[in-house]
Amino acid sequence: PSAWMSGRVPGTEDAVLLRNQMRLNTPSVVSHLKLDSGITLNASASSTLEILKKVELNGQIILEADSSGYSQLKASGTISGTGSVTMQQYIANAGWHNLAIPVDISSLDDLGDVGDQAGTGAQNTFYWDPSTPQWVNQTASATDEKGRGYLAYVGTYGIAAAPATLSLTGTPYTDFAPIISYGTG
Repeated sequence: PSAWMSGRVPGTEDAVLLRNQMRLNTPSVVSHLKLDSGITLNASASSTLEILKKVELNGQIILEADSSGYSQLKASGTISGTGSVTMQQYIANAGWHNLAIPVDISSLDDLGDVGDQAGTGAQNTFYWDPSTPQWVNQTASATDEKGRGYLAYVGTYGIAAAPATLSLTGTPYTDFAPIISYGTG
């Protein structure tokens, strides 16, 4: 409480304006959150931040992950501004992992070493194409399609060594209309 103006921790009816760097270590719910330009809000692993009405994001929110857990952000209202969200995912062991990308990234190489090959044609990142139906190799320059899931290898020749904390930074997707299609196989 001593870190807040007047010693009062904000609640569900409050609007919060961050003008200084902040670290969130506990679950928090506020009505409105505004981050000024150049300000970073770090949400530590296992913390949650819920914004009920509006996010004005001109700084950065970092959703941390480690071996103990990951942080979460839920924004029920609108998100505006020129800022970004960095989402981390901790991967403990080598192997194939399912990944979702909930922020707008420039290309799949933001994941890590996408396209590294243990042998000819044996790449490390794929998505499932139900129209063919088959797994499709991805290269570092491939662009992400909103709502698409990926199967990526972590370990030798993977997108990262294990254990790894993957980080993706971009504008959070606020909505999308997934097209769920399926093959006959």
